[in-house]
Amino acid sequence: VLRRIVQALAAIGGAVWTITEDRRLRLDYQINISQHLLEQQSDDSARHLRLLQNVLTSGEAKLIPPLSGSGDDNAAGNPTNSLLVLAPMQSEDQVEGVLEIFQRPDAQPQSQQGYLRFLMQMSELVGDWLKSRKLRQYSDRQSLWAQIDHFAKLILENLDVRQTSYTIANEGRRLIGCDRLSVSVCKGKKHVIEAVSGQDIMESRSNVLTLLRQLTTRVGATGEALWHGYQEEDLPPQIERALHAYVDESHSKALAVLPLKKPVGTITDDDELGRGDTEDEEDDDRKVIGALVLEQFDSALPREVLEPRARLVGQHSARALNYSLEYNNLFLMPLWRLLGRAKWLVRARTLPKTLA
Repeated sequence: VLRRIVQALAAIGGAVWTITEDRRLRLDYQINISQHLLEQQSDDSARHLRLLQNVLTSGEAKLIPPLSGSGDDNAAGNPTNSLLVLAPMQSEDQVEGVLEIFQRPDAQPQSQQGYLRFLMQMSELVGDWLKSRKLRQYSDRQSLWAQIDHFAKLILENLDVRQTSYTIANEGRRLIGCDRLSVSVCKGKKHVIEAVSGQDIMESRSNVLTLLRQLTTRVGATGEALWHGYQEEDLPPQIERALHAYVDESHSKALAVLPLKKPVGTITDDDELGRGDTEDEEDDDRKVIGALVLEQFDSALPREVLEPRARLVGQHSARALNYSLEYNNLFLMPLWRLLGRAKWLVRARTLPKTLA
């Protein structure tokens, strides 16, 4: 969009500024912007940013002459030799950012007003696009909530650890979008692979599962997530050796190991949006009860796409797995199960046979 606007106006350059979540301006794209405006510590950059903030606050397009502004160092102004044409990008009643064009200052006043009207029209088109994108995001988010709700119901239907793990692996893989999802459960100081998506029967003595157990055990001991194939990072030697051994055997293009910690508190809507977290991820005192292993073999989706969904699946999986483990660890649970299955002996129809 910026390139076409600059070409249409025969301008020197331009920039697209958007607002971040912490309400700060971020430069998304620029053409021939002055270098001193990119230096965060410079006075010119500060004056220029204050000028952009004024446009965001007022919501009105402006023409700013070159080298203009008050003598106050803390005031807004145009520190460049270009005529600045500024127009806010609005989505409904909310300003999303600013379109900025650097124009030659020797144009006639009528031409300058034409620049302003043209940029206002372009900003309206951008605003319509932002609105449609926001509607798509709302629709995708609503669909995600429905999928998460269905996923949470499925993994809580059964209190058997193995069955719960299989449900997490198969349903979680589709929800996250990875090629394979494995679930491990912490027993003592070691992890045991309970389920692998798409596999009804596992050979526990196979090299792949043996190396995967070693990897999840070492990553689980740290309590921190491991993302391999997405960005380079320094790893402890014991984790690096286990990681390379498993990757060489499984031929995974990218993988992530996410420890599942004993949950506290409740999951809120902010958690589902990836913005909030009632569980303190930096709390090392929480016990690790298992792990999720995400693997991709063909095309690796970017981490920013996978991580929010994987984090959300992990939170619900940790709760379901924790319920299953607590239920199966109840005192004399095998005996209670046997008695529960034997209750048919004393039912009305079978009682005479039982007495006989």
